[in-house]
Amino acid sequence: MNFDKALCFHDNPGGRRRQLHSWSGVSDTILLNLAVADHEAGRLDRAVDQYRRILCFSPANTDALYLLGFALIQQGSCEDCALLLGFAVSARPGVAKFYLLRGEALRAAGDLTRAREAYESALVLDTGDVETLNALGLVLRDQGDTNGAIGRFDDGLSADPQNGTLLYNRAMTLQMAGRLEAAVAGDNEVLDREFNRPD
Repeated sequence: MNFDKALCFHDNPGGRRRQLHSWSGVSDTILLNLAVADHEAGRLDRAVDQYRRILCFSPANTDALYLLGFALIQQGSCEDCALLLGFAVSARPGVAKFYLLRGEALRAAGDLTRAREAYESALVLDTGDVETLNALGLVLRDQGDTNGAIGRFDDGLSADPQNGTLLYNRAMTLQMAGRLEAAVAGDNEVLDREFNRPD
């Protein structure tokens, strides 16, 4: 489907397609703030409609494109999110978070190879990002590369040694690799972190 048509039209409950109309005199920033408020309040359908409205009239608004992709992945529309984030990375290839979200969408859609490529592109731009290192570790594990996954978790733990998500994923990956003693030590680290956390 054509990008502009995908954004500027949307289905009515009656099955007919209608064009979304501009809110004349209202800036993209105000519309984006309204959409974000709906998004944060859990009104995803309404937020999606508002992001699409912004993009219909300002297709270069990559913030709206990113947020629309984020809302779509929350709704389970992973392929649509990956498609939109493809447009975002083409428009602004220097933004690591676009590649990260694209990777998340591709991984959720089962396209592990392209998800890995997206995460690796994000890490070129932001080498120490713990969230991206964790995501890449998970996709490597899903692909059967447990050593590569453990390496990415270790990279993340170098930056954030107390990160419970990384510790847990590392321990689970060690267990999958048959390295039980190391996995138990990792599990103990996770438990120590959880029970000794200052409240």
